[in-house]
Amino acid sequence: MLRKILFVLGIILVAVSVCLLVSKVTAEEAVAAVAETDWQNAPLSTVTLQPMPTQQIVTVTASATVQPTPTQMPVDGYVLDDVIDLASGKPSALAIRLLDGGLLVSNWAGAVGYSEDDDQETIFLPGKGIVYSYLGDTLVTQAHSGISLTGQRYFATNIELYLRKNSAGKTVSLAEAQARADSLKGSTAYLCQLESGEKSFLTDFDGTCTGKIVELELVAAAIVPHELVGDYNSAVLKMNEWLLGNFPESGFEQLTRENGWMIEFCVSQLSGQTSDETPWYLYNRGVLGFRIRE
Repeated sequence: MLRKILFVLGIILVAVSVCLLVSKVTAEEAVAAVAETDWQNAPLSTVTLQPMPTQQIVTVTASATVQPTPTQMPVDGYVLDDVIDLASGKPSALAIRLLDGGLLVSNWAGAVGYSEDDDQETIFLPGKGIVYSYLGDTLVTQAHSGISLTGQRYFATNIELYLRKNSAGKTVSLAEAQARADSLKGSTAYLCQLESGEKSFLTDFDGTCTGKIVELELVAAAIVPHELVGDYNSAVLKMNEWLLGNFPESGFEQLTRENGWMIEFCVSQLSGQTSDETPWYLYNRGVLGFRIRE
């Protein structure tokens, strides 16, 4: 029980640190950096899929006893489709093909899984360039968003900006942000992973994958508003259950431990949200849920 309590406290601490990277960036600086980006008209790169290996054909004689082939779960621990390991430390990147044809990409990040030996105050510092996964009722990956003073973007920066800003670079309302999140459902996504050393963490990803790749469907999306963030953070081991209860029509019923992957990140204060003592960059959370295409 003590180990479970320490795990929960550690993950909550890491969840809060997702938002700390923008603590030195003013709202004006962030808006200025975003306003120059036109997501609707940006040039699109191509996701290059690698061919799947030809399945080996096995001939069985009539006298042989045929053993049933064990069914490989689409998500087994930290491993997606028996291909990509989110606890391997290897450079990984995500591309989401929008329904209008646009391409929304992350950058390269090291894929690290939870260990009880982790120092929760340092394991997920922004400069390390990692995404941090743990096993709850669904596999969950925590990703940084925001823009640093030097202009550095992170794994979920482009996703957060897409949800929070319109094509004119203006901050949208909570309802508009949720509508933008809903518009992502049904999109095809590709998770790419390279061997260690092939790409530096925090470098740009152009959408072209030359390594291992898993095809996903984006089936669930939610913006957790400021007033629910505390309750949301406390549900760390039952996040999918919590999202089902609070966002019953957002698609999370399609996620299971056997075929479900969520990424979570901070979404800064939205238009119309009342300011309190909470820093603007800590205001909301964004969650996207994926299934492996079968």
